[in-house]
Amino acid sequence: MKLRSYLMKSVLVITLLLSPVLTGCPAAWLAGAAVAGAGIYAYSTGEHSQKHPADFETTWQAIMLALEDMEFSVDSTLKDAMSGKIKCHRADKTPITIEIEYDSPEVTMIGVRVGFSGDRRLSEIIQGKIGKKINELK
Repeated sequence: MKLRSYLMKSVLVITLLLSPVLTGCPAAWLAGAAVAGAGIYAYSTGEHSQKHPADFETTWQAIMLALEDMEFSVDSTLKDAMSGKIKCHRADKTPITIEIEYDSPEVTMIGVRVGFSGDRRLSEIIQGKIGKKINELK
């Protein structure tokens, strides 16, 4: 979400900074751009984002309950009235990042990333567990 935008801007800045060095060989420049683009693609496809029909506070509570049920260890939380981020890990130390953003009074967007390149299956399981907890809290 916000991190994706930051990464894209970072790639652009790095490409611009390296362009004087790479302009001597167009093939090298194209190869560098392809590698940078592939990194952004892997990141964006590794995060599973989904809107949930619940207000921000209910969604936050549901996430925390779901993490407890799945026995994930919470490493850090950061939250204000509009967004939040939870960093946690599984028993095998696989990192998980959950980002939550206010969308409207009754809709909240949740992004889940498991590991560094993403694990779609586990991200979907986590989203499903959060959805069940939201329904229980309503």
